[in-house]
Amino acid sequence: MKTVLLGVILALLWSSPQSRNTTANGLRMAANWLDPKEEPTKNPTHIKIPNPLYVEQE
Repeated sequence: MKTVLLGVILALLWSSPQSRNTTANGLRMAANWLDPKEEPTKNPTHIKIPNPLYVEQE
């Protein structure tokens, strides 16, 4: 019975563009609310990467 009711609700939502937009907006708001916030990472101004093939000459 639950499956039939869910199918009817989905069919009604699919048939109406206004209800599709409303459902999509509601799902997007829920996804944005559940999404963890990304904190900005602190990037250094200069990155020093050592060259393993470089040998200093004496």
